[in-house]
Amino acid sequence: MLSISLGPVALPVLPLVLMLAVWVAATLAWRFARNDFSISAENRVWGAAALGLLAARLTHVARYADAYLATPGGVGRHPRWRLGCPRAGASGRLTGLPTTLFFDAKGQRVDAPFGMLNAAALQVQLDRLRGR
Repeated sequence: MLSISLGPVALPVLPLVLMLAVWVAATLAWRFARNDFSISAENRVWGAAALGLLAARLTHVARYADAYLATPGGVGRHPRWRLGCPRAGASGRLTGLPTTLFFDAKGQRVDAPFGMLNAAALQVQLDRLRGR
């Protein structure tokens, strides 16, 4: 997924575009509605966006119900994060932690890259820390 990197944080572009579109729609509804309905029009746009996102999430959960039922409490996460994603390496499984902490021999943290580290990314990170 396309993302914008801000230091150690990567923000996905699609949700940002969605938020911007809803904000523009709400602002235009507030601006062009009659004065006595301007706040109501803006609230209806935000409510419609929230209802749409809720409906999309429930549809997604219903579509992957078997994966969600296999691991209770996982409705907030995408099932492919647990079952494996075909684009996530040769084994087809996601392994590792979202954040990996690196410590020196004295126990001091030297780096904490954000995101999943596969074998190649881990080797690049280790080489960078070793000064190669």
